[in-house]
Order: sequence, then C-alpha cells, then structure tokens
Amino acid sequence: MGKPLRIAMLGWAWPPLGPREGSGMNLNVGELAAALAARGHEVAYLRAGVTYSLRPGVRVHRHDAWRGVRLYDLANSRNLATANFNFRNPSRQCSDEATTVAVIAWLGEVRPDLVHVHSMEGFGFDLIPAIAARRIPVVVTPHNYYWLCPQIDLFRRESRICDDYMAGDACIGCLEAPRPAKEFARRACEQTLTRVKAVGGPGGALASIALPMAQRLLASPHRPTTPEPAVDARAAEQSLLAGVGHGAGENAYANRRRAGVAALNACHAVLCPSHCLLDVHRSMGVEPSRLKVVYLGQPHFDAINAASCASLGYTKPPWTPASSRPLRLAFYGNVHPNKGLGVLAGAIEQLPPGIATRVEILIRVGAGDEPWRERLGRFGWVRFAGAYAPGDLPAMVGEADVGLFPNQGLDNSPFVMLEHLHAGRFTLCSNVGGPRGWITPPRNGLLISANETAAWADAIASIVDGRVTLPTPSQVHAASGLVTHAQHVDAVEQEYRNAMG
Repeated sequence: MGKPLRIAMLGWAWPPLGPREGSGMNLNVGELAAALAARGHEVAYLRAGVTYSLRPGVRVHRHDAWRGVRLYDLANSRNLATANFNFRNPSRQCSDEATTVAVIAWLGEVRPDLVHVHSMEGFGFDLIPAIAARRIPVVVTPHNYYWLCPQIDLFRRESRICDDYMAGDACIGCLEAPRPAKEFARRACEQTLTRVKAVGGPGGALASIALPMAQRLLASPHRPTTPEPAVDARAAEQSLLAGVGHGAGENAYANRRRAGVAALNACHAVLCPSHCLLDVHRSMGVEPSRLKVVYLGQPHFDAINAASCASLGYTKPPWTPASSRPLRLAFYGNVHPNKGLGVLAGAIEQLPPGIATRVEILIRVGAGDEPWRERLGRFGWVRFAGAYAPGDLPAMVGEADVGLFPNQGLDNSPFVMLEHLHAGRFTLCSNVGGPRGWITPPRNGLLISANETAAWADAIASIVDGRVTLPTPSQVHAASGLVTHAQHVDAVEQEYRNAMG
C-alpha cells in the first residue's frame, strides 16, 4: 500500500474510552486509528473541547500512547464539546483564533503528511483553511451533520427533521443550552479542584471543601427542550434535500452554516459514511467533487457476521408463521427521541391481540428507560434487558429474528442497523436517512413511514400473518452490501493517498 504515512486525527472524544464517550463515532475513530498504526503508519490524535483549567491559556498536553496511537489533549478551547453545551456559541464555532494557533503549532511538531478530521466539536471552522494554507491535505469524515447544524442531527427541538432552518432563525432556541462562558468557568473550576483534591495534602483538603460549593454556584439547571408537532418525516427530508434557502440569512447561525460549508470546500475530500449524508451536504453547498461515500466497517461487525455465518440456521429462515414459538423482534440503542423508541411503543400498543400473542419484543437500552418500562409494563411479551456493549453482540446473534430501527431523524450510518444486518437479521427501518441506502425491501428488511405508529404495527403484523416472508441470514448478508473492517481501512487509506496526489 505504499510508504508509511504520518497522520494527524482531530476529534473531541477520547479513543481509549470507545463507545463510552462519543458512542459509535468514537468506536469507529479509535479502531481506524489503531488499525492504521498496526499497518505501520504514524498516527497522532488530538482532542479538544473537554479538558479545562483555571490556569489561563490554550495548550496541548501529550498522554501515553494507546494501541500505537499517540494521544494529545488540547486544554481550554473556547469551543465546548459536546455540541449541546456549545449551541449558543455560533460565532466562536466559526472562528477560534487561540485554538487554531495552538493546533497549527502542534501540527508543526507532529509534521503530518495529512490531517483527518472526525469532528470539529472543540475547534473552530477557521482551522481548516489555516491547515490548507500550509499545504497539508485535509480529509474529513462527517459522522453527523455538525458542519451544517449546531444541534448536529438536523433534528429540530429534538423532535423532527429540520427541513427549513428559516435563514438561521429556526436555530434560535432550538436547544436549551447553557451560556458558554458559564459552562467554561464551571469546567475550569470543577476539573482544577478535582485534580488538586486528588493530590491530597492541605491543598487537597481545601479543594474538597471548595469543589461542591463551586459545583452548586456554577451549575446550569437542565431545562428540557420543548418539542414541536410531528411532521411527515419523509416529506421533510425531501424538502431539505431540495436545497432551498440553505445559504440564506444574516444572523450568527446562518453565518455558521456558511462557514462550515466553506471549511468543507477547503478540504481535499469529505468521506461520507452513507449516501444520505453525502446528499445532505451536497444540497447545502459542499462541492460534489469533494464528496465520496466510504462505508463503515468495524471489528465487532466482523465478529457478529462470523457468528451469524457459523450458526446452524444460517441458510434457513429464522421464523415462519408455522413456527411453534413467537416471532422475536429486537430494539437496540438508547432513548434519544431520534432513535424512535416512542414510535415502537406506539406500534406495540396498536398490535391486534391475535398478532400480539405471537410476538416477543426485546428492548435493550441503557439509562433513561424507566418511563418506557412503566408505559409498556402491561405487555408481558415485551421485555427490557438493559444496556449492552458492542462486544456482547456476537453472542446475541440468535436472540432475535428481526431487528427494529424506527429512526425519526437522518441517522447517517446507524451502527444498530448495521449490527442487525451483520447478524443476518431482516431489519425494519424508517424510510428516512441512512437506512434507505442499505435496506432493499423485502430482501433484507422493510422501510416504513417514520412516525406512523399504525404503519409500524402493520409491518410487524405482516411478518406474523405471512404477507412478508423472512429471508435466511445468508440472503440478508447477500442483499446488504456490508464491508469488513479491513475493507473500510483500505478505503480510507486509499483516500489519504489520493488526497496527497
């Protein structure tokens, strides 16, 4: 594959923490970085927006290497990660001179052949042209819509697809977020006092007293975002892709969108994990010549796939209406509104009794599932199994016949959907966002109206009553266009060399 490269990666999450910080994005970044290092490349990773100190000034700290990847942490960025804490900071997101100067100095020490940006949370968009001005190629993988949307998901008020940002006016008040200066001060005080406390001695004793006082004084009480009425999600996506008015507006959020698009247009390549993500970025002004699709692969995807291939039922349909046991369906993920647990709950409540007696629905989500347990507790055929880790999934291949992903937003390359498909599961998804690039009804799943609970109930019933026939896991694999982790790394590595000319 050619000579080893020096690669600098930028993001906000800490790779050693995997999905515990940054979810699937961080898992993908960490595994990619480690795989590149294992191939002989020099990989340095810098995060920003997380570490703060009462000691003034922006600076970069080096940490111990992890799986061959050199780790660095930029302290005191004026752009806070994650994006929800920085929502009211659009002008700083456009330009953060102190952070940009510190990153450029760090690049001078690392001397990379190219820079791969995985997230701009913690950085300003002005960083990209500053890097390009030094003739260092920049490649971007947008794991969400942050470059275009300060909420990151184009999901207005955490309730529906944002089809019209109203020249930036729709962004105002979209999220209930803390004031950036207060959150900066809270983090600086809390983290500094925590470090002093850990040292012990008289200073540690004083820090133990001061820490809870500072936390109370600087706390920003959580205020839930007021949702908006549901809309036709597919129509909203089509309206968004029509591209009307995306560059309009003169307020800070409109300026932010233009700055994000301009930064992407200063890159050599924008590697989108799905066609949906590519289409959205193109509709908002990113030059088509820079946009490419590079599908995600993960080691745990490979392990799930291998477990499915080795199963005794790999070449047999997992369930038919003649089966003696119920049809088993599984929802994995979290309780965030865009993942669609509310839609699934509504569908469960609408299943006819004759259908309900023939299904079992497993729900695996982590924190925050108590209201859903209470709401669905009267259905004995619905079972909550708590959180899970990616490493658990290969052993869970046989626990369900059908996967459920009732996404309400524009999920670009959903790990949950890909995990179901690698398991060889027929998967029910909403007809918006990334799933439309993988699901080919009825070969490997169904695409269902996103927020129509009756349609979801009917889709489940269609399998039970035989209107839809489940394929074999081997047929699901053949229909899904899945890639291995090695293929993913190969594709990224090739894009690096293309960017370098």
